Parts: sequence; C-alpha cells; structure tokens
Amino acid sequence: MRISSQTIIQIILLCVTISVTGCTQSSQEETVITTTIYDGCCGTAPKVYEVEDYKVYIPNVITPNGDGINDAFYPICNKMIYGDFIVSNYRIYDDTGRVLFVLGGLDVENAEAVSFKGKCYQRPYIPKEHEKFEYTGKFKYSFTFSFKKSDGLFEIFDVEGDACLVRCDQDAHVLVGKEGCYFPVQGTGGIYDATIPNKEENCIK
Repeated sequence: MRISSQTIIQIILLCVTISVTGCTQSSQEETVITTTIYDGCCGTAPKVYEVEDYKVYIPNVITPNGDGINDAFYPICNKMIYGDFIVSNYRIYDDTGRVLFVLGGLDVENAEAVSFKGKCYQRPYIPKEHEKFEYTGKFKYSFTFSFKKSDGLFEIFDVEGDACLVRCDQDAHVLVGKEGCYFPVQGTGGIYDATIPNKEENCIK
C-alpha cells in the first residue's frame, strides 16, 4: 500500500498540532495560583526602639486562640510600669485604613488582657456588644509612645506599622518557615530574640 506524500504531510501536521495543544493545556494547569487571607503578612524587620534604658519590641504576628501564647497585640517593654512607659492613641486598622479597635491609653501593667485580640466593633469609638465581630488577616496599627527619662522629662513620638492576626485555620500553613514573622513570645523584656521558638507548631502547620 502506497501513501502519498500529501497524506504523509497531513499526518505530520496532525501530530504536531496534538503535541502543541497538549503542551499548552499542561502549562495552563501548572500555573494555577492559590491565594489566602494571610498573603502579605510578615516580611518586614522587627520593630525595636531604645530610649535611655527602655527597650521596646513590637511583634508583627499574633494568634489569638486562647492558649495564652501570642494571643494579644501590644508593644512589649522591659519597663512596663505605669507612669514611666506610656502608650496612648492605641489604634488598629484594617488594610484599607478603617479603624477597628481603639484605646485612649493602654494599661501597660495589664496589657495582655486589654489589648487587641481580634475582637472589633462596627463603631469602635462607641463600642456596642451587639456590633462586635472577629477580624482575621493583615492589619495596621499606630501608637504614641511616652518615655519618662532620668531627668524627669518625657520623650514622645508616634509609631506605626503592619502586623497580622492569624487564626489556627487551614490557611495558616502559608506562614510555616516564612521569613520576617515576629511573635510576642520572642520579645521577652522588650528585646527580640530570634533563637526563641514561636511556639506555634500546633497552630501554624
């Protein structure tokens, strides 16, 4: 049986078409991108401040699941003493700039109990219990720091930055091994220590 040269060319073109189409479909399947609410979290240098013998560390990740580890967001100072280290104008915002949580002044001697742990209000300046909701993901913050110095005068300045509230959910795994994540437990005494584990192996996994 003889096959004409035209038939051979048609067969070759058909094979090439199938091959190219198959490659294109495979390439499209491999470029599927999955996003989570935690995209954009971490990745910045730890916030640390020093004024005379005061040392302050601000974490950028909290995991408020009630286990007593990394549950609350607040600046950690080696001198959490009322009247010496003052945190006022405490504000938490979502990533669009909407205010979520407000404290006129942070009770530094009871900071763990009163600071931001993910509970927000529709109207944070006049909070109502029935308007409360839970927040998850990246947020912004701003505070005013006042340090009572050895001469009795105060050094005052504003600070702001970004942080992330992580629930122990199925998306938390994106932070496993991610660089630039700094947890409250790593800032004992107002000094960030990278050798201290974040103790979140049961949450971020």
